[in-house]
Amino acid sequence: MGRRRGSIRYWEHLPRLFAWPSDRDHDPCPFGTVYQLAQNALAATVMPSGEIDPAQGHALVVYDARNPAFDAGGGAVRQWEAAVGACLVPGLLRRVSWQRLLAAITPAQELTWLVDGLREKYGIVAD
Repeated sequence: MGRRRGSIRYWEHLPRLFAWPSDRDHDPCPFGTVYQLAQNALAATVMPSGEIDPAQGHALVVYDARNPAFDAGGGAVRQWEAAVGACLVPGLLRRVSWQRLLAAITPAQELTWLVDGLREKYGIVAD
């Protein structure tokens, strides 16, 4: 997978990670609405050689739980469900809210700067 935007061959790799065959036209394109999720999954798993290694990594979405797009039926949830529903690699796509992440890291004294910064700048507090 090349670094230049024009050299990325998405449809060469996508069918190995998602149930989206590349041998037919899609209308609408399933990649279109979940572009960023799928692109991150590719970035995590396509090796410089062009081979896919699902054990190499995963795509993690960190979101603000106060964002209505992440409520049941919200646009972000619909995109998430579409991508996860088509994903062929269990655990490739993962998500966590900032609030839940902060609940896990708040006890770590060495991360106080991060917890305080997220609270001060964005008003995010642990669940």
